[in-house]
Amino acid sequence: MSAFSGSSPASSAGVSRGGNDLPYRRVLVALDGCELTHGVLERGAELAELLGAEVHVVCVQEPPPALQTQILGETPREVFEEHLEEVRSRIREALEGCGVHVESLEVCGGSPAGVILHLLEEGGFDLVVLGRHGRGIRHRFRPGSTTHRVLACAPCPVLVLPCMDEKTIGMDRKEGVGERV
Repeated sequence: MSAFSGSSPASSAGVSRGGNDLPYRRVLVALDGCELTHGVLERGAELAELLGAEVHVVCVQEPPPALQTQILGETPREVFEEHLEEVRSRIREALEGCGVHVESLEVCGGSPAGVILHLLEEGGFDLVVLGRHGRGIRHRFRPGSTTHRVLACAPCPVLVLPCMDEKTIGMDRKEGVGERV
């Protein structure tokens, strides 16, 4: 069942889904590659599809500090590139699982906030969807540094969704998205 099933504000307001009448035509779902963000990937992509918008996904990971030695004969860059390819595969699997068509998928290394903001400026996006990890009660209501920077500098609206852990990803959405079981 879709996290956004039922009547949408667009359909109840008489605005056509999938038409050019909606303000959100291009949605960027931005991830950091963490397993917890898969709930954000699925819900963000489903929301964009519900709005009739193009879905674009970016996953940006901070490269690890430069390693001084080679690992099993491979350079640190090769190891990181292999890691990014694994992340790309996991994202593709998750997208196939939710059945949402994605216009573009980019997985890269760099400063997450910097790359996301650059894509927002260059890509003409109408909305960006980000995850909030909320590690612990102290951080529950404070966004992390990437989310905070994107919220402060984005040229478009930002939707921040709570990341779901393994216990909540497969949960029946009628019980409430993001509740702990």
